[in-house]
Amino acid sequence: MNARRRLLRMVEEGRLTPEEALLLWRALTPQEATSPSAQVVPTLRKSTRPKEQIRLLAGFRVLPWVVGGVGLFCFGGTFWAAMWGGAGWLLGLLCLLPVGLLGLLALGVVWAAWRGAWVRVEIRRPEDEAGQPFRLALPLPVGWLPLAFRLARPWIGEALPLEGRNLRQMLQVLRQEPLW
Repeated sequence: MNARRRLLRMVEEGRLTPEEALLLWRALTPQEATSPSAQVVPTLRKSTRPKEQIRLLAGFRVLPWVVGGVGLFCFGGTFWAAMWGGAGWLLGLLCLLPVGLLGLLALGVVWAAWRGAWVRVEIRRPEDEAGQPFRLALPLPVGWLPLAFRLARPWIGEALPLEGRNLRQMLQVLRQEPLW
């Protein structure tokens, strides 16, 4: 019994859906079938629908470190000039703006440690109405990469192509009962 008849029988018995049979037929015939017996399967062309994209982007943001460095330079330079330079206006500036300078320093250092390195998992689904990818952005100060993957796992599973899941199920059927 050839593969086409076997597939049709499995669809009639309810062991495969027509979509699964079509995907199996595509997997079994790498080139587009042109024989008259291939007319049973309605469409044998490869799908032109774009696949879902899953990307892991890791990088380094410079701006938080620049802000932290500027804050440290301003605070340190002003403090050094006030202590050793003897300039009265610097002492006044130091007295008027200590909270601002310390705040800038603290903000820059904390921001640099928290957001200076980052991990983002992007999942793009072409069929989404909004067309916006789901983004999971996490800071990576020390060893956050496993947590990023753990949190993104459900969305990554949903974004896997449907054909891939069906093909895995079909390959299990093939292992149980070969088509030829």
